[in-house]
Amino acid sequence: MFDESSIIVGLEIGTSKICAVVGEQGADGALNIVGLGQARSRGVRKGEIADAALVEEDVRNAIVEAEKMADVEIRSVYLGVSGAHIRGFNNRGVHPVVSADREISR
Repeated sequence: MFDESSIIVGLEIGTSKICAVVGEQGADGALNIVGLGQARSRGVRKGEIADAALVEEDVRNAIVEAEKMADVEIRSVYLGVSGAHIRGFNNRGVHPVVSADREISR
């Protein structure tokens, strides 16, 4: 098992496949690949999400495979987003948590 703070996970959702790669940052700063998970991408058409439920299932499958190979629990990822139709902007927002237990489920 690795030190959780040294783990970096990249996720790419493509038209043909979904890939999750797990890297461990060493003391010297080098990144060593310790896990890889792949799944066929069934919910993406021409670079756009056509079926979110299928994409979610395929992402889970890729993540689980990467977790098993690396023997880690993946809690966060860096997501690569690309395409001619993608536009980016910086934004910041705040939303109050109003539930009694102050828990966010989605």
